[in-house]
Amino acid sequence: MECPSCGGALTLITETYEIPYFGMVLQSTFICSCGYRFVDIFPFEEKIPMRYTLPVGRDALCVRVVKSSTCVIEIPELGVRVEPGPASEGIVTNIEGILRRVESALKTAIQWGDPDQKRKGKKILKNLWDVLEGNGVVTVILEDPRGFSCIVSEKAVADTL
Repeated sequence: MECPSCGGALTLITETYEIPYFGMVLQSTFICSCGYRFVDIFPFEEKIPMRYTLPVGRDALCVRVVKSSTCVIEIPELGVRVEPGPASEGIVTNIEGILRRVESALKTAIQWGDPDQKRKGKKILKNLWDVLEGNGVVTVILEDPRGFSCIVSEKAVADTL
């Protein structure tokens, strides 16, 4: 397979493992010597479309998250909704990792926005930093039409879509 970044050969690494409360998954990682990397996670069992909701403050930053490439991330209090695109990856992380990815996307958007978009983006970024520092609470919602994503916490509310 050819690297979309440099055209070189991609190496595929696959690994299977068990994720508590989720089951067996296959992780596929494509890597290239140029630094390009793409990861996706595929559960072995069929799932139903799900929505997970979790209030996030300081104590929830370490909660484990499984996010598939089909997952939508929403943080209503910040006005953030991240739709999966063709380069969307499946990851196993925690809530802080999800918020750091949102932070990175916001920083990129601020660079390319018009003055009003930059102002709004900086305000959202400040509110996000408050949550990461333990000085605020937001709601993190994962919606996955294929049911491959989850928030692994007894405090998370799980609903079918």
